[in-house]
Amino acid sequence: GRARPAPAAAPLAPQTAPVEAAASSDMADLAGLTLDQIERMAIEQAIARSSGNICEAARGLGVSPSTIYRKLERWGQSKA
Repeated sequence: GRARPAPAAAPLAPQTAPVEAAASSDMADLAGLTLDQIERMAIEQAIARSSGNICEAARGLGVSPSTIYRKLERWGQSKA
């Protein structure tokens, strides 16, 4: 018979709680920083929170691990 189409994947819910919490008090701390600097800080903090586990850090940020590895490589860092 005919193959059935795969069920559609559930959409990922954005990780908004940390952003909302940061919005009230930490936004002033971000003033003057570039988006690249903020992104780097977010990734580095996620990696630290996950004790160096890139997959866990990526999951918390809502990105793929390859995105984090690519950013680390661009910044001259590596996770061996």
